[in-house]
Amino acid sequence: MTCSTLNTVLASVPRMLCGMAENGQAFMIMCKQHPRFNTPWIGILFLATIVAIPFLLVDPDHIIVLLIGASTSWLLAYIVAHINVIVLRIRKPNHARPYRTPLFRFRSSSASSVWYV
Repeated sequence: MTCSTLNTVLASVPRMLCGMAENGQAFMIMCKQHPRFNTPWIGILFLATIVAIPFLLVDPDHIIVLLIGASTSWLLAYIVAHINVIVLRIRKPNHARPYRTPLFRFRSSSASSVWYV
């Protein structure tokens, strides 16, 4: 992982935890905001602790395996999310959406063709 990727994760995941807490899917303490910066500081501390534990307990040579596993899991999550969108657009083509991609079927099939070439 590069520093920018790590920074993005550390900035976005606590906000996701805060949103989940507002929906009742996580503990409400995760949404406690800092009075000056308006950031979910408990979520940031929680995530930093969870990220730091493997680095403190694991041999540095094994951290590469953890990073590769994390990157692969992240990629698989994106692939599943995109497949879900494609399947829903095909199964429910007339479903009300706030935005429709122009030439959806043509773009997806042509992009797949180009990728395989």
